[in-house]
Amino acid sequence: QSRSSAASDVYKRQMTREQMHLALDVTLIGAWDWWVKENRVHWNDNHFRLLGYAPKAFEPSFERWQATVHPEDLQRVERAINQALTKHIDFLEEYRVIHADGSVHWLLGKGRGIFNRHGQVVRMVGVVFDITERKHIAESLRRSEALNHQILEAIPDLLMGLSADGTCIGYAGGTGPHALHTPEQAIGCKPHELLPPALADQRMASLTEALKTYRMQVYEQQLSIDGKVHHEEVRVVPVAQDQALLIVRNVSDRKQAEQALVESEERYRLVTEN
Repeated sequence: QSRSSAASDVYKRQMTREQMHLALDVTLIGAWDWWVKENRVHWNDNHFRLLGYAPKAFEPSFERWQATVHPEDLQRVERAINQALTKHIDFLEEYRVIHADGSVHWLLGKGRGIFNRHGQVVRMVGVVFDITERKHIAESLRRSEALNHQILEAIPDLLMGLSADGTCIGYAGGTGPHALHTPEQAIGCKPHELLPPALADQRMASLTEALKTYRMQVYEQQLSIDGKVHHEEVRVVPVAQDQALLIVRNVSDRKQAEQALVESEERYRLVTEN
C-alpha cells in the first residue's frame, strides 16, 4: 500500500510538472531559474524565443540576459532585482530587449527570491511575458491624441452656428457620419428638431452654460446612424453674447483604440496577478 501511494505521489508530481511546462509553452510564457551564489541559470524554450534566440542556442547565463536588455533599461532593471533580493519583495518590471535582428521588444519580468532559514538568497525564479503589442497600442493612442488635439479646430467633421435659443444659423461640413441633415434642412431649426431628446437637452445645456460663462464647453455623445453607434466630441465655443460655434468631431477610432488598450491592460492584469 505504501509503495502504491508513493508511486502515485511521484506520478502526480510528474504530471504536475508536465502540465506546467505545457501551460508555459501554450501561453508563450518564458520561465527562468537563477541560482544566485553559483550564478547558474536555467531558461525554458520560450525564454530563449522572447530574447530573440532559438531554444538552447547557447548556455544561458545572467550575463547573456544582460546583453539583450536595452542599455537605457538595464540599470533600472538590475536595481529592481537587487531591491527585490535585499528587501525580500517580488520583482516586477517592464523593459525592452534587443533581438539579434535589431528589433526591439517589450517584456514584463516577474520574479521572486527563495531564501534559506538565515534569510540568505539561494535562488530567484520568475517568468517573462511579451507586452510589445500593449505598448504599441498605448503609444499609438498617445500619438493620436496629441495629433487630434493639434488639428481639432482645423478640420472638424461639423461646424454649426447657434443662436442663444439653439437655432442653427450656419452649417458647414457634415459630409461623413454626421450628414443627418443638409444645410437647408438644418438652418433655422432648433436642437429638438434635429436630435434625439437627450442629445438635444445636452446641447442646450452646454450652449446656455457657454454663453453664461463665456467659456468653451466640451462633452461627448453617442449618435446612432443606420444602426451603427458613432462616438462624437462636441465643443460649444461662445463667439458673441448671444451666439456660439458648435464643433463636432468623430472620435470613434479613438474610442476603439481606448477599448483595445483596456482589453490589453486587463489581460496584463490577469497575467501579473496569477
